[in-house]
Amino acid sequence: MAVNQETNEIFAGISNRYPGQVAIIDGNNDTLTKKIDVGDKPIGIGVNTVTGKVNVANSNDKTVSVIAKTTECRT
Repeated sequence: MAVNQETNEIFAGISNRYPGQVAIIDGNNDTLTKKIDVGDKPIGIGVNTVTGKVNVANSNDKTVSVIAKTTECRT
């Protein structure tokens, strides 16, 4: 789990399904705003407040997903 302190968004990994997902939660009102598919079993999340990108380490498939907040897509 990670928090973007600039936007007060909370990013939480969901690993009980394939592919894994990251839930984006509005920390101002605790509302789920979006779920984004990432790799298999997300275990670590980091937020870059300068770029707005979120990096997700995926354990089972040994990949890193990058969520670009401006486009809300993953690579």
